[in-house]
Amino acid sequence: MERNHHKKNLPTMSQFRDELAFVLCNKGTSKETKRGRPSTLEDELQSKRKKASPAPPPPKDIRTDGAEHWPTVGGSLWCKYPKCKGYSTISCSKCGVNLCLNKNNNCFVNYHKE
Repeated sequence: MERNHHKKNLPTMSQFRDELAFVLCNKGTSKETKRGRPSTLEDELQSKRKKASPAPPPPKDIRTDGAEHWPTVGGSLWCKYPKCKGYSTISCSKCGVNLCLNKNNNCFVNYHKE
């Protein structure tokens, strides 16, 4: 009798699999969100870059030197300028980042001025 009573408390195989899948899929995720805003453009660039690509963004002194930054047409990628959700085929020949450059958004110029 004791053995049958113990089996009633156990989940079925499908319940066990569902629970296991849920735990494995959510491992390492955090429900905590960061509050506040980044203090500088550099922090925003670093945080946006982490999502998109392992390559670090160019340093500020290179990005804002005003020399040899030419727009080139290449593959389509998300714009790397913070708070821009655009998709662009234009990239900077010197920095190597995709940036919007059209009549509505000019992230290319803004990225190289700030």
